[in-house]
Amino acid sequence: MSTNAATETLGRDPNCCRCSLWKSTIHICIWGRGSLRAKILELGEAPGVAEEETGKPFTGKAGQLLNRLNEIVGIEKHIYITNPVKCRPPGNRKPSPKELTACLPYLKKEIELIRPKVIVLLGRVAMKSLGLGGDVNAQTKPFWLEPWPDCWVVPTWHPAYCLRAGRESAKELALVLQRAKKLVNRQSEWR
Repeated sequence: MSTNAATETLGRDPNCCRCSLWKSTIHICIWGRGSLRAKILELGEAPGVAEEETGKPFTGKAGQLLNRLNEIVGIEKHIYITNPVKCRPPGNRKPSPKELTACLPYLKKEIELIRPKVIVLLGRVAMKSLGLGGDVNAQTKPFWLEPWPDCWVVPTWHPAYCLRAGRESAKELALVLQRAKKLVNRQSEWR
């Protein structure tokens, strides 16, 4: 199913006003992109400048890096990429707890519809969006997440961090994506 069909299925709300971000954004409620039968859901932070221009998540430099790594690992056709906050915060600031809470019903709807086997949490904001805390690094162990007991959660760095930190962190992010692929393969075969 295409991203447009996904948006229709998910019920994108172009008139959403759950928080104040709608007042300062061009595209309201930028939903994820990818297969609705994805085995892996990659969860970021919030739309940035490029995403606001295109109306699609992960289309900026960090998204381009993530797309390349997904291709290298061989999971590009088996993923759904989204953000917990659906509108761009002004100045690309981190989303507030209030904004994360406002968008949580949308994120839950995406997760319930897609039913991924693995959720890759790209950075601290992604962790906070699901009520988790702690530091994120490439060595963080996968774990199960309630209320989705059949879904592994794999925390790691956001690709924007890798762009700042350098090549080694991008290599480690690729290893984390490889680990996510192995977790899926442990549970079932690729469709």
